[in-house]
Amino acid sequence: MTSDDREVTTNPDPERVGLKAQGIRALLAEWDPLGVTESDGSSDEYECLVWPLTRLLDREASAEQVASFLSSELAGRFGVDAQTGEPGQFASRLIAWFRVNVRNITE
Repeated sequence: MTSDDREVTTNPDPERVGLKAQGIRALLAEWDPLGVTESDGSSDEYECLVWPLTRLLDREASAEQVASFLSSELAGRFGVDAQTGEPGQFASRLIAWFRVNVRNITE
């Protein structure tokens, strides 16, 4: 385990983790590549993506790495074309949101 792994997985601040996860959930619901989000914005379909995305973003993964993860999940887990919903564009949006909003969460 590297020091980066320990930083992400050891004693995380529950409130900070919760706020990041909440934001990621909201963005996934807006993106909604499967078209399953309810009109009120709720869906648990993408819950399996929240923690892995949080870890990728905490580690400052590139847009290409995030897009690759999303494409893999779309094809492997959800059984749809890996480019459904343009994961590259969503990855860039997700990273931009994370950079701006996580600073506010941690300050």
